[in-house]
Amino acid sequence: MTFLPIAERELRVRARHKATFRTRIGAALAACLLIGFFLVGSSVSPAGIGRTVFWFVSVLAFIWCLFEGPRSTADALSAEKREGTLGLLFLTDLKGYDVVLGKLLATSLNSFYGVLAIVPPLSIPLLLGGVTVGEFWRMVLVLLVTLLFSLSASLFISANSRNERRAWVGAMLLIAFLAAVPPLFRWMPFPSMKLLGAVSPTPALYSLRDTLFARQPQAFWHSVLGVHALTWGFLLAACLVLPHSWQDKPVQRANREMTLVRRRRSRAERQRQMDLNPVVWMLTGGKRAEWYVWALIALLGLPFIVLALIWDHGSLLLGPFIIAAVAVNLLLAVWVAAKACFMISDARSTGALDLLLTTPINQQQIIAGHMEALQRQFIAPFIVLTVIELFVIVLMIDYSPEALRGGTEALRGGSEVTNAVLKVISAVLIMVVVAALLVAQLFSCAWFGLWCGLTATKAAQAVVKTVAWVIVLPIFLGMCSCLAPVLVFIKDAILINYASSRLHQQFRTIVTEGLPAKAATWRRLTKG
Repeated sequence: MTFLPIAERELRVRARHKATFRTRIGAALAACLLIGFFLVGSSVSPAGIGRTVFWFVSVLAFIWCLFEGPRSTADALSAEKREGTLGLLFLTDLKGYDVVLGKLLATSLNSFYGVLAIVPPLSIPLLLGGVTVGEFWRMVLVLLVTLLFSLSASLFISANSRNERRAWVGAMLLIAFLAAVPPLFRWMPFPSMKLLGAVSPTPALYSLRDTLFARQPQAFWHSVLGVHALTWGFLLAACLVLPHSWQDKPVQRANREMTLVRRRRSRAERQRQMDLNPVVWMLTGGKRAEWYVWALIALLGLPFIVLALIWDHGSLLLGPFIIAAVAVNLLLAVWVAAKACFMISDARSTGALDLLLTTPINQQQIIAGHMEALQRQFIAPFIVLTVIELFVIVLMIDYSPEALRGGTEALRGGSEVTNAVLKVISAVLIMVVVAALLVAQLFSCAWFGLWCGLTATKAAQAVVKTVAWVIVLPIFLGMCSCLAPVLVFIKDAILINYASSRLHQQFRTIVTEGLPAKAATWRRLTKG
């Protein structure tokens, strides 16, 4: 029997795909365009340009490697379970490692090609100066180790899951946790706690500089070896778990008494929603925002509100608060995109959309129901988050409290009062503009996510496409600092108009007839 037969077959299939060629070309072209933009638009010294280009492209590549695993392998094994083909594989002489390693090699081929394709453009800063050969090769090692870690962790989650959404979310949470939490233990005074920081690729990224590597090379190598050991641990665990997790689990009996109580409690709300748009009730079950959305907002707002109220030097927290607020808003946008993609993709795969089209409900009501369901779950948390951000920023503005006191002190410090009021008004106006940009981004994520979820074969691919067009694209538009808000608004308007028009025009056709076949990009010329 051939060693790793699934890997051999999958690699032969992948080698013939056009996507394998396009991934290499696309990754190298994107890196070259980024570097070319910096070379043309920057006016600093060549060494400064080289250092900036190297770290900007490297950090983007690191983030891409970190979350490439969920996109590639989070649904590799769980999809086989849902389709019922995994059990057929285990009826043969195949072992768990044959299936796991075969899927790993098949799904990660394009990912490795993408990393290798950006290595030559990443070496351009070596010619400009500011980057040493040691930093370059250490960065390449970190990218490869991070990619392996992400792929193996996602494969382990996929081996324990059957649902695509749970596998994708579980892989994202596991990788984000291991990338963010273990590095915090490196500042603990106990040596045993510092070792926990070695199970994350993040310390290797910020300790590869020559200045830090010359003083403490063990920090870099401990992180690389720890992540490498964790990678093999995830692969071994997936190989051991998979042969025992592919069977269907018994379905628990529903609690009819609780179901009856819930029906009685929500009868009025259900009747109201059914009269307005029954699609909303089908998608939400009468629920609004989930508790974990509110928990995320409370995790950001409560600590900063308390610190801003009790600390006299609250303005020192303004920078960390803005960074945390940007991260939470980006996470909320990704959440909306994922919810939209999975919502309509699940409804299409289960046949719910086909059944809805046989009822008196038209396609406009179905699309409007999906949008209303998203608004019911995310609009209230977004409003509360915006109010918290405005309140905290006003509290953290650096002004003199004595200037706001009454009596003669206020009259004497009239200029200080005016400056404080101007700062508050400026903060409110800036927050209004930022809130408008974020609202446009959320609606763009919702509309474009619905369209991508309807047309993509896998919901995870639709999420990646939505995030790339709606969230990642403004990062490059932001390089044009003066026109960034206008360009972002134009981008959101174009995406919303494109997705909504396509949804209303092609919804019934895609649901009833399936996805249209992709036309060949080019045809081979044949003689005669």
